[in-house]
Amino acid sequence: MFYQVFKSLDNPSSMFGLKGSYLRYTAAGLGIAMMIALIVGSITNGLIGIISFVALGAIVYMGVMAFQAKFTERERKKWFASRKLPDVVSFQPKAFSKLAASRLERAKKMKQKQT
Repeated sequence: MFYQVFKSLDNPSSMFGLKGSYLRYTAAGLGIAMMIALIVGSITNGLIGIISFVALGAIVYMGVMAFQAKFTERERKKWFASRKLPDVVSFQPKAFSKLAASRLERAKKMKQKQT
């Protein structure tokens, strides 16, 4: 008996030669390049901001392509694990709630002192 299997099921997503999670690295790098270019463009001339975005974007793309050529997905995970770098940055919401609560208490005390 034969079952229909989707051809792209075992293939990672790819775009412009970048595969899988390397797309996320490129998107993050381009986002940072965009912010830097906006800052540079607002400080100086707008054209310099555009030129800096193109230059930084090319550097990010070539860097991620070089990283992808050097490491496979599994080797990349081993490389990050050997350097104890997290795959995902996690936030502790409890610490934020404590901070917000302490600020709220300080605001209430200041309001009581004013009255």
